[in-house]
Amino acid sequence: MSRQMRGHLICVFTSLIWGSSFIATRILLDTFSNAQVMLLRFIPAYLVALAIDRHFPKPTLRGEALFALLAFTGVMLYHLLENTALQLTSTANASILVSLSPLFTMLLTFLFLREGCFTRTTVLGCVIAIVGVVLVVFNGTIVMQMNPLGDLCALGAALCWGSYSVLVRVLQKEYTSTLIGRKSLFWSIVFVLPVLLLEHKPFPLSSLWTADNLIALFFCGILASGVCNVVANIAIGSIGPVAATNYNYSLPFISMVTARLILKEPISAMGAFGAVLTVLGVLISSYTPRHHLR
Repeated sequence: MSRQMRGHLICVFTSLIWGSSFIATRILLDTFSNAQVMLLRFIPAYLVALAIDRHFPKPTLRGEALFALLAFTGVMLYHLLENTALQLTSTANASILVSLSPLFTMLLTFLFLREGCFTRTTVLGCVIAIVGVVLVVFNGTIVMQMNPLGDLCALGAALCWGSYSVLVRVLQKEYTSTLIGRKSLFWSIVFVLPVLLLEHKPFPLSSLWTADNLIALFFCGILASGVCNVVANIAIGSIGPVAATNYNYSLPFISMVTARLILKEPISAMGAFGAVLTVLGVLISSYTPRHHLR
């Protein structure tokens, strides 16, 4: 199996988990606060990352600063903004705006890494994917409720993910993908602790031991934030930050299918057509002509 093929397969796997984790996150948010949910996710995720990579090389001061910045923007702040957006604005608005992360990744990659370019094929694929995302999110009910603060939080989350992808690419020049995943989770735990104290809310740990919360925690902590956080970095190193982040367009589609299977929510013709456009857009925007391959 080629390195690029492995990267794309990893992206398919992480997209399936991340797209399905929305329901699990909502279950936890019904009982715990934003910071509490993040801490409950990050601790088991870090233990998973530690089991995958137990090497402890001494990073440089610059490297440690980049690890901390990566964790603050792409993990802790991303989750905080996304969860806040879901509480302030409609799910439709939040999903559409967060799904713009590939555009931010493309722009930041070009500006800071001088990698990639805005070809007609790439732009066309992005436009098609965004149209598909909008149709999937609305799923037959076209209602747009504006909430400036919530919408800005969702847009900020998309920008954070774009920054994360670029920083991973920079760090991979000196460190392994598994170490990057582990260090980002460690610093995320450090950063979320002050937020937890600022919330000043009781921590209902006794409620954690219900079947629904334990299953949701396993899905969010072990799979979504643990395994996927580590292997996603491998995918970024294999196919680049832009191609890897393009798979984020598929997250609303996966969430729609999961909601149908678990919550029995209906899928309209609009949603189904949007799903087709989303997949088509990802394929088009990820296409690299032979003369661009190295």
